Amino acid sequence: MNSVEQIAQYATGHWVSQMVFTFVKHNMGDAFQQQAATATQIAERTGVNEDNCFRLLRALAPLGILKQDNDQFSLTELGDFLTTKHPMSLTDKVLLEAGYEHVLLWTHLSDYMVSSTPAPKAIFDLDNYFGLFEKRPKHLDVFAKAMGSYSQDEIAMIESMSSLDLSELDTLVDLGGAYGDLLASLLQRYPNLEGILFDQAAVIDNVLPLDRMTKQAGNFFEQVPENQDGYFLKHILHDWDDALCLKILGNIKHAMKPTSKLYIAEFGPVPETDEPHLSKMFDLHMMLTLNGKERSLSQWHELLASAGFKVTMIHESFGPLSVIEACLADPV
Repeated sequence: MNSVEQIAQYATGHWVSQMVFTFVKHNMGDAFQQQAATATQIAERTGVNEDNCFRLLRALAPLGILKQDNDQFSLTELGDFLTTKHPMSLTDKVLLEAGYEHVLLWTHLSDYMVSSTPAPKAIFDLDNYFGLFEKRPKHLDVFAKAMGSYSQDEIAMIESMSSLDLSELDTLVDLGGAYGDLLASLLQRYPNLEGILFDQAAVIDNVLPLDRMTKQAGNFFEQVPENQDGYFLKHILHDWDDALCLKILGNIKHAMKPTSKLYIAEFGPVPETDEPHLSKMFDLHMMLTLNGKERSLSQWHELLASAGFKVTMIHESFGPLSVIEACLADPV
């Protein structure tokens, strides 16, 4: 690919995202029924126009999602991820990240570079991203399903961290733990561990009770459960700027025992070289939507030091997620 073609590909990246979105939105991956099919068959099974279907499938084939053999198309290994049956299906993520709301928010990036006005305010006149759930109720369902998909992948990444060992902990609180998927996984892995699922009442009220799991409603900007051996934060601090992160971390520090440990799971740390990493793109997404950020290792050291913590270890996974382990810098 020459330079002209490469820049053209970058400039038309939104074309590709909408092609993939449309493929998923109409359940075309499932329509293959795990075997080769013609565009006519896929159109009949999904209710889309036959000619439009052929042209979309033809355009997706060079991307490696499909393989074309004359009038027959079949899913590739990559395309299998766009079926709902795949154990690591990406369909819910595609519907969120390439959906109307997120695409529209990203059109604000150019203006944000000058104004620093968060995209939800500029595009939807909302004080924050989460206001979309009330203004556009259908988006809440899309968001919740995508977060569940992200969570399952990230649990697998956390489980793959050979250096992460919670066996010495008796108690662990998952702050902002949503529906408890991560905590349930950790309780299963460590049979002597007792956990607290801490989140807003509206979130945890419908979570089914589990052995060794206690639900506690609250707001980590106000206070967190005291005297726990471990405090876990997965994709919490990247939502907020440094000032609000220091508020959360201050409440954790106040609640901790001298021997307590802090675990922060986030994409990154963001490489400080030019190597590709999902965290660099996600950083822009957090900047636009929540005035948050993904952080480099030096930024994590600085933030945690400001809050009275020191980093003791970085646990890496097979994917973009890492866990930063920290403890009190000056335990009393």
